[in-house]
Amino acid sequence: MLRWTLASVFLLAMPFAGCSDSVVGPVDTAPRREAGPDQRLSDTLPQADSRPDQSPKVDVPAGPCSAKVESINGKPAGTYTVLTSADDQDKAQPGFQINVEVLLIGRPDGTAVELSVTGLATKPTATTSGGKASFTGVTVDDKLAVVSLRPEVPGCTGTALVLNVQADPTCSFADPQDGVTLTQKNNKNPGGTSFVYDVRVNTTNAAAGQVILRVNGAQTGTVQTPNPLTGLTIFPTITLPSQLGVKLEAEVSKGTLKSTCTITVNIDTAAPACSLEQLQPPP
Repeated sequence: MLRWTLASVFLLAMPFAGCSDSVVGPVDTAPRREAGPDQRLSDTLPQADSRPDQSPKVDVPAGPCSAKVESINGKPAGTYTVLTSADDQDKAQPGFQINVEVLLIGRPDGTAVELSVTGLATKPTATTSGGKASFTGVTVDDKLAVVSLRPEVPGCTGTALVLNVQADPTCSFADPQDGVTLTQKNNKNPGGTSFVYDVRVNTTNAAAGQVILRVNGAQTGTVQTPNPLTGLTIFPTITLPSQLGVKLEAEVSKGTLKSTCTITVNIDTAAPACSLEQLQPPP
């Protein structure tokens, strides 16, 4: 009777042992920690990865994008209408060297900005930081009458800043020349008691400007306006003292910009030496 009972128990247990073969899917073989008396059941279960998400992120611009020149040499761009030598940050270089700051709206920091400048074949490039791109030593040709500064960013609206350009006026004496000696044959008033001469001065960058003449430090004649086409300025019938080392100085100005040029000439009005010879009657 006992033998039958044990066999029956063995036969009854076999179907239950085979049930484990019918499970579908992977089996979690990760080790399980036994819950201690001070542990919660959740502490023994696998935990979620708490590391930060390492997937790449893409900055998508929000709203419209615009770029404009905000300042020149640290001063608000709106205060500028003309660029002159006073704005030049490096006079050792040709043209005017200026520093430009561009404000960029609608793009993240690190965005590349190009600056289109009239007359420059290569556009300077800078990246934004704090919403601004800084350009140092931007060259503006001082021979231009007008210059345009326009920031460029793909997909953005760039507003151009247009300014007048005024180079320093210059002058040089066309007649007389430095170091020359003028004599009576050069006198425009040979029969008079004084030496009179037409003084001619060449100018550049002085259209609609003014030129004055000084002789030995004293202004002489009237203020003249340079010829708009040639730049030549004529001071007619200027009285020059009869002496050696006469200093002639011209000052040309346009707006607040001025420059001077100086020469030294000699005025010799003494009568030429002569000797009398007794004429002999012909034989």
